[in-house]
Amino acid sequence: MKKVMSDEIIPRLQKHFKTPVIIHKTVSSDALKLEFAMNQQIETLNHILGESIFSYEDKPIEKIIFEKLENSGLTVSTAESCTGGNIAHRLTLIPGVSECFKGSVVAYHNDVKIKALGVSSDDLMQHGAVSREVAEQMAEGVRKLTQADLAVSTTGIAGPSGGTEEKPVGRIWIAACSKERIISRCFTFGNLSRENFIERSTMAAFMILNELI
Repeated sequence: MKKVMSDEIIPRLQKHFKTPVIIHKTVSSDALKLEFAMNQQIETLNHILGESIFSYEDKPIEKIIFEKLENSGLTVSTAESCTGGNIAHRLTLIPGVSECFKGSVVAYHNDVKIKALGVSSDDLMQHGAVSREVAEQMAEGVRKLTQADLAVSTTGIAGPSGGTEEKPVGRIWIAACSKERIISRCFTFGNLSRENFIERSTMAAFMILNELI
């Protein structure tokens, strides 16, 4: 969205509209009116976004997940390929997270996916590393390895090279599992920088994990 805004939308608007100045003004002393107006807007967003809203507080999603895990007594682990440990990094920035975060395996090479996480070499050959089958096996593998209640995995193509017509750069499979349930989804984020791809993928992984909890 940032790239589209900066490269396409804003330049097109600037061709049609002159905006030499921007003025901000805030005048209101009635807290009740402000709260009422805010609640109306929140209700509108509820109808539009539904379950995509993970919090009404100014907290990062990993903190929300930590609080849910802490309150439910559940533990989690991560198996990361293309995100390179960024999910684990974001979690370990939270004080006290050792109570619910078991650990992480950064399985960047297929050999590590096979030997450490138990991913089927046949599935890697047939479906490729960036596939539902591999993502789900990575999640289940790290959950069993660390004896965690939950796990989340990522496997994708960060680019700028390595993409194909079938699996373009920016494609990622994410899976989150418990003993009873598994959620896996495919995203295509486009030709982002590697840093932006990792951040987008990390956020998507947290959203799926939050849904599982």
